[in-house]
Amino acid sequence: MATLNKFFFFKIILLFYIKTYSQDFNKIKEADTIYIIFKKEPYKQIYLAQKKGFGDYYFNFDKFYEFKQIIFYHNPKAAEEKKLNKSFLKKHKDVLVNYNYLVNMYNYQNAKELLLNKKKIYLIDYNDIGWFTIKLREVKISNVNLNPIE
Repeated sequence: MATLNKFFFFKIILLFYIKTYSQDFNKIKEADTIYIIFKKEPYKQIYLAQKKGFGDYYFNFDKFYEFKQIIFYHNPKAAEEKKLNKSFLKKHKDVLVNYNYLVNMYNYQNAKELLLNKKKIYLIDYNDIGWFTIKLREVKISNVNLNPIE
């Protein structure tokens, strides 16, 4: 009987945790601007530096060799860069998305459609998060699909 009470108590705490820390799909879907946290991981999140400060950020869905990738490209001459206070992350946590959220909550096609419908996408590189400030980079999503979805 004691183990049943512990299990019930654990379930209630888990439901409360999920309710308070889960993101709302509708807020992310309806927002004009979305913020994406990028942290390099082999075969999952890849950054390819280009000449003169350009860069491409890859989010790989499924397996690396299947070419189901969302490609964000950054052009420092045309795109906006901001340095903001770190409290910005708490204020905008409803429209803050990371790789795990995209891969686990959406399939490749739905994630790409979601991001293509945004007016602005800002990428926050994990290495650019400091003690008190963060750096936002405006990125565009590439609409090139190397392997069409059937």
